[in-house]
Amino acid sequence: MRLLFCLQVIHRDIKCENLLLDADLNIKIIDFGLSNCFTPGSLMKTFCGSPTYCAPELIQRREYQGPEIDVWSLGVVLFVLVCGYLPFDAKDFQVTALIASLPRSASQPATL
Repeated sequence: MRLLFCLQVIHRDIKCENLLLDADLNIKIIDFGLSNCFTPGSLMKTFCGSPTYCAPELIQRREYQGPEIDVWSLGVVLFVLVCGYLPFDAKDFQVTALIASLPRSASQPATL
């Protein structure tokens, strides 16, 4: 992660499923589909990643610098490796918080 941060890249979807081990048991990060470059001091506001690994800033739709999002997700990964289960479940998040995380351009739900 230090290399990525030095290159001003954030992954934004760190989770157990995106970590592999090579033949020498070195951790390899995969799936950079949600990654982005960041500028120190500038704020980002894109919500992305897996909800159970997301930092509170993302769930609350607050702006963020970047690296702290990956650091939070790494903490969740460490919790999973030590305890064997996720510290949060999607049901732990209030429905309104998840709805608020949708892009503002998303249409309203259909009604019958």
